[in-house]
Amino acid sequence: MEIKKAKERLRYHTRVLQGKVKAPKLNQIEKKSNVDLAQAALDLLLTSRSAPVRLIAKVTSKHPTREAWLDAFVEGSRPLFASAGYTLPDNIKISIGFPSVAALSTRKQRLGECWSGDETHIFISPVMDDVTEIAGVTTHELVHAAGFKNHSKAFSACGAALGLEGKPASMAPGPEWHDLHTALLKSLGPLPHHRIDTSKPETKKQTTRL
Repeated sequence: MEIKKAKERLRYHTRVLQGKVKAPKLNQIEKKSNVDLAQAALDLLLTSRSAPVRLIAKVTSKHPTREAWLDAFVEGSRPLFASAGYTLPDNIKISIGFPSVAALSTRKQRLGECWSGDETHIFISPVMDDVTEIAGVTTHELVHAAGFKNHSKAFSACGAALGLEGKPASMAPGPEWHDLHTALLKSLGPLPHHRIDTSKPETKKQTTRL
């Protein structure tokens, strides 16, 4: 009987979070749910791109902002780079933002960018919201931050050591990357971020001219 009630409650909360059922605010719902049910509902919804997912990600995330999550990912990546024989600079600034070129290209869209100087600045495109994809692009840019400005053989060697695979300019997570990063991603929890869907007509760019 208890299992049946738990399943019914899980189905109810899932429908609430999907917007199919009108119910109290999320914080009131959480008070009626135990941690296991809340986590189960979250697991079911992680692949959805609806607005309620953005809300519950913010509620359950260990990090107040997406930049804080990315900062934590960078810090968690340092020992992985070190164990592979590479060193990341201390002054890495990372944020969600459009790359300087090809940000909305339909042919060769750029999903990340790394600028090196007195400080290292990394930008991750806001058109993504899949955690693995974002983390993979971040790893790719961290390889640049490790001292490899071009997509050279040395860049590919470093990327491969971190579990990336594919052509140098588009190296992405492979099986070894998942083996190396699964524990880190699990420890970070949900990423409090939702993608910008540039294909929607209501998504309009606002500009400022100086």
